[in-house]
Amino acid sequence: MKNYIIIILLLYSGWAFNLQSVDTVLFSSSSGFFSESFQLSLSNTQGNDIRYSLDGSYPKTSYSGPITISQSTTIRVRNSKSTKGFTRNFIFHPRKVSLPIMCITIDPSDLYDSVKGMYVKGPGADSKSPYKGANFHKNIEKLAYVELIDTNNNVEFNQRVGLKIFGQYSAMLPQKSFSVHAKKKYGDKRIRASIFPDRKFKKYKSIVIRNSGSDFCNTHFRDIMMTSLVKDLNIETQAYRSCIVYLNGKYWGIYHLREKINEFYIKQHFKIDKDSVAIVRHKGEVQQYGRLNYNNMLKFLKTNDFKESSMVDSLSKLMDIDNYLDYNISQVYFNNIDAGGNIRYWRSRANGSKWRWILFDTDFGFGLRPGNDVEENTLKNFTTYSSEAWPHPSWSTLIIRKLLENDSIKVLYIKKMTWLLNTTFSSENVLNHIDKIETSLNQEMESHFKKWKRSYNIWSTQKDKIKDFAQRRPSFIFIQMKEKFNLSPYYSLSVDLRGNNKIVIDGVQIESGKKYTLPSNIKMHINAIPQFGYQFDGWEKDTIYKNELTITKDTELSPVFSKKELSEGIVIVFASKDDKVGIAVGVSDTLTDKFDAVQFVKVGSEIIGGQGGGGRKDFAQAGGQDKSKIEEAFEKLKTLI
Repeated sequence: MKNYIIIILLLYSGWAFNLQSVDTVLFSSSSGFFSESFQLSLSNTQGNDIRYSLDGSYPKTSYSGPITISQSTTIRVRNSKSTKGFTRNFIFHPRKVSLPIMCITIDPSDLYDSVKGMYVKGPGADSKSPYKGANFHKNIEKLAYVELIDTNNNVEFNQRVGLKIFGQYSAMLPQKSFSVHAKKKYGDKRIRASIFPDRKFKKYKSIVIRNSGSDFCNTHFRDIMMTSLVKDLNIETQAYRSCIVYLNGKYWGIYHLREKINEFYIKQHFKIDKDSVAIVRHKGEVQQYGRLNYNNMLKFLKTNDFKESSMVDSLSKLMDIDNYLDYNISQVYFNNIDAGGNIRYWRSRANGSKWRWILFDTDFGFGLRPGNDVEENTLKNFTTYSSEAWPHPSWSTLIIRKLLENDSIKVLYIKKMTWLLNTTFSSENVLNHIDKIETSLNQEMESHFKKWKRSYNIWSTQKDKIKDFAQRRPSFIFIQMKEKFNLSPYYSLSVDLRGNNKIVIDGVQIESGKKYTLPSNIKMHINAIPQFGYQFDGWEKDTIYKNELTITKDTELSPVFSKKELSEGIVIVFASKDDKVGIAVGVSDTLTDKFDAVQFVKVGSEIIGGQGGGGRKDFAQAGGQDKSKIEEAFEKLKTLI
């Protein structure tokens, strides 16, 4: 025991010594939003001189006393015996902060130096667009500090990182995108924060701070709107989080934080070792590792007739067909005319892995470019051979053209598109989706347009354009599908549902009373799912045979459900009003020799903050104070049965 105590003391002593050897600069105020000027004081733990800068440059000015902070400022500091430093950001935002603020601190010369600055063309750029050889195309990485402050004035992370200009043609814009890279040489190998609320991840290797690409200062949210619209489909998409950027203390407008598509993204989402991931883009350009069997798969597609189901079966071992169909259908609906260029696909190197497609960079969708509007027949363009080099070259449409040679795939494609046009791509759903994003950006957008010297009227015009697209696009695609696949007329289908009973058709849960537009003479699978305690008895009109539905006219279905007669059972009921919770348990007479309602109530009430209650073996009840524990209590009681 004596030796054990000595070891602990030695460890503690060493820890204390190491802590004292770190010279940390202390700030009298933390980063955040401010409305009044203040005095900022600096100190450190070792008494060394402190150097600072207020423009992002390497700290050289000696600190001699409090610094007046009266406008948005990034302060970069270090002690005189260290090259590493710290930053804090003090933001005087002239409006209520409606979006998180991302602060970027970087030496101005690393951005704007006429020879080496990564934000400028530099001496090697071509004289004409897209300025090949420009510095902003050179993948230059520089040390920077990034700090994210949420709308509640909390700092989510602040760390040293590598910063690059991100994007290709969009890199020519005055507001450029950035990619952020956490590396050991800068400090931490990960950004340790839950950056995207829609994701469960708590750390990231890299992220993108994106300027909305080709949609810059149009709606400025096309890509995040489209990719988030289909996030529940069988496609890889990037999460987003809109933000305001301050660059070296200067307002830099609205950006969108995005996940970065690379081997770390695949590792995070699919639990696959990053070194076993292959990522390819465009016409076979390797991003990560290699092409593996991709070229062989293309050769297989080119040299075989896919009318035979055996060919589809063989292809399904090489690629995820369902994923590809969702990907293609989404691009068709979006009318993304740049889909022929922005293609990215991946697979694991493990045996049996399949190629999957990633949806990204959809800025040209929803009619961004004049002439590519809501009525364009993208279905025809994306499924027909073309000798053009762009926007839909033959190599980019090969897979879908070969797949649609097969009748079963053709029917699957028709069904998928049809149901998506009735649900995810319905006018009502898309308009609601657009409105939510518009509302989140509305307060800040006028200042963003003013910053980049663009007319704010553009935003209204472009918003109207995408809303018109959302309103009218489904009707055009229905017509184009009918022409492409020689379909019979469309009819409406509705279902009259009562209670919590469900009707599911081709995997889609049907809303009661809603009218669905469906093609006639296409066989669909229908399933009736009764709520607990009920049974499905059939249909008011004998319209369904062996769970198969084919409509030949406007149809309203009326399923019949009835309550089951229960001979014995246990009923557990929770009810809440305001902060009060009630629990009642009933046990049928035939089960009271095995179960006691009083015991159930006692266990449940303890979880919801009650006192145990009372009653009989066949019925008991109690109260509680914590309605947030209802689900926990219910799950516990289920284990007692």
